[in-house]
Amino acid sequence: MTITERAIELPRLVLLAGAAVCLLGISATMTLPKERTPRVKVPIIMVAVPSPGATPPTNENQIIDKVEQEIETSLDNLRDSGAVFSQAVNGSALMLFFFNESMGVDQAKRDVESLINRVKGQFPEDAQQDPGPIVKDLAFEDFPIIQVVVAGGDDGEQRRRVAEDFKSRIEKVAGVAAVDLFGGLEKEVQLELNAQLMALYRFNYQQVELAVRRANMEAPSGSIETGEGHDQRVRSLTRLDSIEAIREVPLGLRDGKPITLADVANVYMGYEPVKSLARYDGQDAVVLLVRAKTDIDVLATVNEVQGIIDRFNAGGGSEGLQVGTVRSQAREIGYMLDQLITSAAYGLALVVLILWIALGWRNASLISIAIPFSILGTAAFMWLARVGVSAELTINNMTLFGMILVIGMVVDGCIIVGENIYRHRELGRPPVEAAKRGIEEVGGSLISAYLTTFAAFAPMFLVHGVMGEFLKQLPIVVLFALCSAMLVDHFLLPVLSIYLVKVPADRLAAARQRRAEVEGPSVTLEDLEIADAQQVASSTPAKR
Repeated sequence: MTITERAIELPRLVLLAGAAVCLLGISATMTLPKERTPRVKVPIIMVAVPSPGATPPTNENQIIDKVEQEIETSLDNLRDSGAVFSQAVNGSALMLFFFNESMGVDQAKRDVESLINRVKGQFPEDAQQDPGPIVKDLAFEDFPIIQVVVAGGDDGEQRRRVAEDFKSRIEKVAGVAAVDLFGGLEKEVQLELNAQLMALYRFNYQQVELAVRRANMEAPSGSIETGEGHDQRVRSLTRLDSIEAIREVPLGLRDGKPITLADVANVYMGYEPVKSLARYDGQDAVVLLVRAKTDIDVLATVNEVQGIIDRFNAGGGSEGLQVGTVRSQAREIGYMLDQLITSAAYGLALVVLILWIALGWRNASLISIAIPFSILGTAAFMWLARVGVSAELTINNMTLFGMILVIGMVVDGCIIVGENIYRHRELGRPPVEAAKRGIEEVGGSLISAYLTTFAAFAPMFLVHGVMGEFLKQLPIVVLFALCSAMLVDHFLLPVLSIYLVKVPADRLAAARQRRAEVEGPSVTLEDLEIADAQQVASSTPAKR
């Protein structure tokens, strides 16, 4: 006795298992992370070395050449099968390290960090100071998930102030890694030094800079020993917190008189030089680029950010300001989900209509369960695989494309099994026997058909590089969808046919009449099948 025949004899257990798979699939569709594209991790490491004031030839000779010489004696994986692209520009040196795809991103980053730490002592002094060399892996998920635009208003200062308020609120959203802000006017304290007064009091620019730095820093001031033997550290908190405090910064003594910054400079609150411009709908704007953390639900995060903007606008917002969002991944993900639902709905409607005409509404309803069950079953398998072996599986454009692709395929097997079971019922077999014979005759062929379909997608596992990272989830989803269809064909549909498949009385009477015409009442069902086959053969014209 095969496992399918045994399952048909335990219909309640099969129905309970089917309900459990559907519930797990519904839960998986709500809990699986939803993203626009698959997560692609390639071992590409970027190194940026700021070197203020240095020319491109200086950066090439004193930074890039030092790194390339070190690569010759280390980083075998990079030297043998990778590549390095470098560029020297004014004020910095940029390098991209391309490792072989077989190397992990974390290991590649550690190797590059170790290399930079070994050679950075040979860099110019300015390149070693804060922030120093910056090593970062190139991740595709670093692209913004939504852009918030603050446009219009009275001036750039107002736009910047409102945008910074949004930034502080958005950064508190779970799943947001960082918020970058561009545009607007940002305040800063500016000093206009009077060259004549500087010469009169015999100060230079370096002395003024040093005096301001010392007045605006925290420094240890010693310690206090208490009577109980405890040693208390003391720090000087001399941060400058107002324009007046900056004006009173002492520069030194001249002729016994203390000279302050106000004596040689005009100190006032100004604006930083404009480094970036943004416009929205013909108006000056400030743009916030929201970046997400890894392994989060992008759709839920974007919707939460969108909720902050919607609540601001619903509350009246700020007078004259136009606040909105652009390039939201939530819209793209929603569009993809709508496409899946629309394709499934159209496919289900067409299947039900065609089968209703051919086999009746009961058989049409029975076979049409393949579409929703295969989708829910695929989601359930994706959730189990994510928990167990493949943590990068998410609902994205590639997995949704795989589901849409196999929606038509999963119905074919159910039509074959359902029609075969219906044929045996027409011959007068009992429901359980008809279900067993129906799946027994075509079950092996269906498995072969599913395997050949999956074999067409299997070579995608062999694609390397960025394209391979994008494509590898497609055959996985196709495999899960075909497995779900196989569960419907071999277990759920035969069991449901016991309760739902009904043969019209006139067809049963015609079957009994044919049986009597062949050999009388003693004819067997096998004889009736042979008679039917002979009738079909005799009605087919001979080929010449």
